[in-house]
Amino acid sequence: MARAAQLAQDGKRQEALKEMDADALKYASLAPMVAAAAAEVYAALGDKPDALDWLERAVRTGHERVEWFRRDPLLAKIRNEPRSQQIPDSTVYG
Repeated sequence: MARAAQLAQDGKRQEALKEMDADALKYASLAPMVAAAAAEVYAALGDKPDALDWLERAVRTGHERVEWFRRDPLLAKIRNEPRSQQIPDSTVYG
């Protein structure tokens, strides 16, 4: 996932998406920290819906550093999305 994030930040969309293959996404769906990393990759690619889906999944499956999402530079592109603002309230505190 780290390689995909770096490729996404470098503007290498196709290469980043290739790194996000079925096996990587299957693993991400089971591990909260990896799901958060998937959110970072999709956010860096500008894919807001997928980034928010993975961010919600990370929190829903037990990611405990929700406050970090508000400061994570890789999530900057989705930070002001209304759905992003609701994630901690609806999945952790609600």
